[in-house]
Amino acid sequence: AADKAAADKAAADKVAADKVASDRAAADKAATDKAASDKATPSPESTTRAPVSSPSPSQSPSPTRSTTPSPEPTPPPAPVPAPVPPAAGATAAIAFARAQIGKPYEWAAAGPSTFDCSGLTMRAWQAAGVSLGHYTVSQYSQTARVAISDVAPGDLVFFSSSADYNSIYHVGLYIGGGMMIEAPYTGENVRVSSIWRSSLFAVGRP
Repeated sequence: AADKAAADKAAADKVAADKVASDRAAADKAATDKAASDKATPSPESTTRAPVSSPSPSQSPSPTRSTTPSPEPTPPPAPVPAPVPPAAGATAAIAFARAQIGKPYEWAAAGPSTFDCSGLTMRAWQAAGVSLGHYTVSQYSQTARVAISDVAPGDLVFFSSSADYNSIYHVGLYIGGGMMIEAPYTGENVRVSSIWRSSLFAVGRP
């Protein structure tokens, strides 16, 4: 009986040992399979795409300072000279000259019945209280220069044979509308004529 009990115990111990060995082998196989599976499957971290960093905005280059010198300031325009005021007494001078229309021309004459060109203009402005010489060039020198485009009634209009004022040979009294009263030349009478001739040289305002 004792031998049988010992045999039964030995058989039970062997069964228990076999079970432990079987369990350990199963556990080792499971661990090996899990390791293989983990190695084949990439970890979530390895499949996560690394965030792409946004490129930093490029810095705008600093503006280059111009080496071109600044232009010199434009000087203010020269003041426009004040226009010559209308001749005082023009009405009286024109009235006198009109009263002489039809009287003969005579060289060097200054009235009362005959006139040359500067004699007529001298007497006309004398009637207005202004003294002028009896010579075309002296009357040019005694009057203020006015642009031909600004000629006004009462002005003297001068005619010349050249660009030199010493060549002035004739003068008339402007009455407006491009017309003048003049004592023209020998054989003609004091008359109203146009100022627009190629020899028109200058305008003078007494």
